[in-house]
Amino acid sequence: MVVVAKEIESWYLAGIPDDQCRKHRIKKPPRTCDVSKEQFNKLVPKRMTRIEFMQYILDCYCIETGKKTNASLRYLFKKLESEQAI
Repeated sequence: MVVVAKEIESWYLAGIPDDQCRKHRIKKPPRTCDVSKEQFNKLVPKRMTRIEFMQYILDCYCIETGKKTNASLRYLFKKLESEQAI
């Protein structure tokens, strides 16, 4: 079992590639660790529902980008990778 902190929305936001942020004018903070549901909801483009936005993110998600901008996501992958090494 791996316990990580914060809200899942911070992981969603962390993995949006920079080019997609520019394309859709998404103002992703440099570090996404402290992003709350409310902050995430404010970033949803007006032409999308929250669910559409989340699906869009998953369609273009980049795990490497996510690990660079979110410490708890990086921690999870580090733990998972170390478990696989056993």
